[in-house]
Amino acid sequence: MVAFYNIYMKTKIGYYIFTGYLLLWSTFFLFSIEVKEQEEWDLFSEYQYWIYNNASEDLNSADYKIGDYLPMKIKEGTIRFLTSRIALIDIENYPSVADYSVDSSCPNDFTKIEFVFREEAFACDKFSMPKLTLYVHPSASDDTILYSYFMGRTFREGRLARRIIETHLPNEGDMQNKPVEIRWYVGLGAGCNIADVEPQQKIVDIFNNSSKDIKLKLEIVYDFHSFDELNRQIVMGNAPDIVGPMYIRNRDVFKNVWLDLEPLIQKHNYDLDDFDPALIDLNRVDGEGLIGLPFGVFPSVIFFNKDLFDKAKLKYPPQHYGEPYIMPNGVKKKWDFNTLKDIAMRLTLDSRKRNLLNARFDAHDIMQFGFHFQYMDCLGIGALFGAGSLIDKKWNAQIPSRWLEGWKWHRNGIWKYFFMPNIERENENPFIQNKIAMILGRFWYTRKEYISNLQANWDIACIPSYKGKLTGSIQTCTFGIMKACKNPEAAFKVLEYLFGPAAEDLIQIYGYMPAKKSLLNSYIKQYSEQTYLKGHNINWQVAIDSIHYVDNPNHENWLPRFAKTYARLNEFYKSVTHDPKYKIDNGVKKLKHDLQLIFQSKKK
Repeated sequence: MVAFYNIYMKTKIGYYIFTGYLLLWSTFFLFSIEVKEQEEWDLFSEYQYWIYNNASEDLNSADYKIGDYLPMKIKEGTIRFLTSRIALIDIENYPSVADYSVDSSCPNDFTKIEFVFREEAFACDKFSMPKLTLYVHPSASDDTILYSYFMGRTFREGRLARRIIETHLPNEGDMQNKPVEIRWYVGLGAGCNIADVEPQQKIVDIFNNSSKDIKLKLEIVYDFHSFDELNRQIVMGNAPDIVGPMYIRNRDVFKNVWLDLEPLIQKHNYDLDDFDPALIDLNRVDGEGLIGLPFGVFPSVIFFNKDLFDKAKLKYPPQHYGEPYIMPNGVKKKWDFNTLKDIAMRLTLDSRKRNLLNARFDAHDIMQFGFHFQYMDCLGIGALFGAGSLIDKKWNAQIPSRWLEGWKWHRNGIWKYFFMPNIERENENPFIQNKIAMILGRFWYTRKEYISNLQANWDIACIPSYKGKLTGSIQTCTFGIMKACKNPEAAFKVLEYLFGPAAEDLIQIYGYMPAKKSLLNSYIKQYSEQTYLKGHNINWQVAIDSIHYVDNPNHENWLPRFAKTYARLNEFYKSVTHDPKYKIDNGVKKLKHDLQLIFQSKKK
């Protein structure tokens, strides 16, 4: 410091360096104070929209004039100019470029202006049409710059005069005659494919053409971005009204944001008798109420290869719940996991066609397996042995005893009895290669993309019981209304429409098996007429009957730290199925310990 002071005192260059140094830090200090003062403009801590005044020189506004149109293509380098140009478009020319809405009910006195651009303004399809959302404070001047949310990123937006807000805020008379807008968010389940957009929009248009009091607005978000986008809307106080369809696992990522539908159901005398009570109960959450209605369902069933059973001269698995399995010697056995193991061992063959009952069976040369869990994770497999949860009411990790028994049954099937393939032996879909006699999977496996290439006769059968109880590892998709909905009565009327006149069309779009009993027969009739299913004579009643066997609590119910929790579970189960030397009891203790740390870190 002394040496530096001497240089400063004796040389001009030192004088300039030191003075510049002081000016730099003083500027930084003043800027920090200014930012601190601006914290009052925060909407929420997670999404900050700072207001900066007198910074219009950053807009390059001289390059454009009022009335300019938008660029025809969006490139990352042009977005800044694009957003700047929007603020300069003459108010009279907006209808030719974008639809917009103004919401003055945002927190902290902000006004939200949302633009949805029209197809002719961009070289992109309707599905990917961008939106621009601006948040403006009453204190904003004509030269104000603020942050806006555009195409999933945050940019500075400027030269947005308050006259835009003043011009477009409807008067009280218009507000009284304006229909209530209900926003329907699609993104946490089916309906996100480009091919699904137009048919869903037709359903919306039919509703809007018949309703004077409610305007339904469809918002579809690619599932890759849908979680972040919904979270952003919730945090910003701009949540949609209705969300669906959504798997329970996806819905439960968002906790304490769903409206209890019970009061609306009672008020509107909505008939729940058309649903299996087990599916309704699946949507009841302690402390939150009935937070959804089941729309689509995928029960668990056994898929079996008739040709492989016929070659082994074995009876088919039972196709009516409560029926026994008839062994080759005529003995009737309860259809449970023990009997399934017995049959699977008879259907597992080495290259010399010897099954596991033959003392000379070669476990290193298996060419056909008897059984496999198809497209199921460890939670879904565990649920087949009994309903349970990995977390208790105090946020402590727990391993349901039935799940551990089921995991051991699976592991033994691979490494001890050899009637199941392990990860190394299986490919993505081995059943269609005539190399597995039975699989246990969900009903969606009957879709064309999964089973149409199977060159064999096949059918479906009942799931087995475990220790005298039947529990299906069921997947279901629901619709819910968000707590933030300003017009729950109108939103419920839309739900009645989606679950009523529009239900059959939506079922076809989404590919679900309907949760409503009144739709099942027509659905099965139409579904079975698909070309790839003709000639198989499938016993579809098995799937209908399987809906009743629900795992409640459901294996897809909420767990803290979704991504981290499932990553740890997948790591654990890979060891269970992949490593023949893995000590599962020690592994489960380690899993519980790790989950406890994950859950408690979320609680803090």
